Amino acid sequence: MFVFQVEIPPLACLPEATGSPSPADYGMEKTLVASQDPRGKQVHVPKALSFTGLIISGLIVILFLADLAAGFPFGRTSILLDVAFMVCGLIAAYLSWSLLGAERQAR
Repeated sequence: MFVFQVEIPPLACLPEATGSPSPADYGMEKTLVASQDPRGKQVHVPKALSFTGLIISGLIVILFLADLAAGFPFGRTSILLDVAFMVCGLIAAYLSWSLLGAERQAR
């Protein structure tokens, strides 16, 4: 059996590559939360992006709920797919809602 071994050089933007101290040097664990990038800096997502995701996911849920209930607009082709897309829309709505909450707590 042949095994490939590839050595990937460190990225120049990471603290380990530049020689600057990392959070681990100060006794902090490297954890990634919703409002931090891997370097530990705050990342702020515009509220419009979160609201857009919330609205689009709501429209997806309504569209496939209408197809499941009335057969419009897709003619109730597959009940399984209707339910699956509704669940995916609800998951996307939850992610948008939790991002809004994380941004409120970060400010």
